[in-house]
Amino acid sequence: MVPPASSPTHALLCLAVAVLLAACGGGGGSAEGNAGGSAGSQTQGSGSGAGAGAAAGAGAGGSGADGTAAPGSPGTTSPLAGDAGAQAAARDGSHWRLNDHVYANGGRSEQLPAPLFRKTGTVLVISSAPASDGEHGHGAYAGSVLKITLSDQRPGSYTVVPDMNTVVLAEVGESLAHVEAQLGTARNSGSTVYVAASGRLEVSAAADGHLHVSTPEALPAHKGLEVLGGIDGAPDQMQLWVHDAY
Repeated sequence: MVPPASSPTHALLCLAVAVLLAACGGGGGSAEGNAGGSAGSQTQGSGSGAGAGAAAGAGAGGSGADGTAAPGSPGTTSPLAGDAGAQAAARDGSHWRLNDHVYANGGRSEQLPAPLFRKTGTVLVISSAPASDGEHGHGAYAGSVLKITLSDQRPGSYTVVPDMNTVVLAEVGESLAHVEAQLGTARNSGSTVYVAASGRLEVSAAADGHLHVSTPEALPAHKGLEVLGGIDGAPDQMQLWVHDAY
């Protein structure tokens, strides 16, 4: 049995996203309004959702498309390329990247417990910093929200799965994660969601109790929900790296 859209899990994620949107002043045509999403991976929409949404290229040691070391590669720290404003706003270098688009942690984030079917997980919702030249720092890809749903509340290694239901129904002892990034949230037109298909997350715990998430190697991310028509010309797949997201 899968928890319905009216479940505490759905409500918690909606609350997290609502807080973020209030801090960010909205944007993206209410693209983050439906954080509950449909069963599987599409957790944003136009303000309503159903299903079991619990919350919402280079490999290891490779190089990014701009020739720099790929974020998340072992032993490397990737630069926040091409966006001085995002660099200034980054929290201790916390950022994520899809292909050439690098988004600094804007300091607007939520970490909440997520009641799952058999246990309690964790949902992280993180909004990017404003670009140095307003909405156009990434062109059609301006603005991003990263959502990570963990099947547990503890640090460790988590296996990435593309289906949210798999995380919702995780067995006790299983460490699973669902990861998605929504791009174009700073625009008044469409945005596009990318869902990680596979890979691994490394999760650590800070002294304040917050979980910090990184990818030891790139996650293949496939295009999912397209809000208000999506981003014109957006590729079907991107490579996603996460560095110290919290």
